[in-house]
Amino acid sequence: MTSSTFRYLSDALTPSAAADILQSGVCPGRAARAEALVTHGYPAYTTDPAGSGYSDEKLARWLPRAVSDGFGQIKLKVGGDLSDDLRRLKIARDTVGPGVRIAVDANQRWDVATAIEWIRQLHHTSRHGRGTHLPDDVLGHAAIRKNIAPLKVATGDMCRTALSSSNCYRPALLTSCRSMPPAWAGSTRNIAILLLAATVRRPGMPACGRGGFVRAVQHLSMFDFVAVSDPSMTE
Repeated sequence: MTSSTFRYLSDALTPSAAADILQSGVCPGRAARAEALVTHGYPAYTTDPAGSGYSDEKLARWLPRAVSDGFGQIKLKVGGDLSDDLRRLKIARDTVGPGVRIAVDANQRWDVATAIEWIRQLHHTSRHGRGTHLPDDVLGHAAIRKNIAPLKVATGDMCRTALSSSNCYRPALLTSCRSMPPAWAGSTRNIAILLLAATVRRPGMPACGRGGFVRAVQHLSMFDFVAVSDPSMTE
């Protein structure tokens, strides 16, 4: 990693801090985590069975497949109509049971007030949740997080500059820090983003679309799990 890697990130992540994380390790027990990764695999969530255009019948049919495939979290597309979302979320919760986490993704449809109110109502049904708002509205996300706590808020996957990522990953703003590896220039900058998340003690979550994009994420997630993430951070 060179000095240019940290351009526009240095206020939040200095080269020396990055080196400390990589050399001394934020996480104790790297060898054990590497062994666990090989033995058990890396946990992931899926959106495949819960797309916004799926019928209730298809939703109820596909969700058990995701659980049986080993997914401990599913993400439900929401934001079109509240009554539809409440119905579909109830179907999802009744189908997967209480032990599977449910995240929701509105794909930037909400303003701040709508996000707060909608997520509160959806959480009453789902008992777990994760809300999304306009990707570059940093102060808006801070307001959402404050008003829906203890629910978690994740964003950052639409950030396209180092500065926007640095602003999003401030400690008071988000619960989880997302990034979109295909949008960045190679692995070096993506590793810097994961290190940035670690400095503010937030889980880093490389995000992707479907299909081949998953292959652009999995190695970064595994690297983060073994060499960067602090096990004491909230997931």
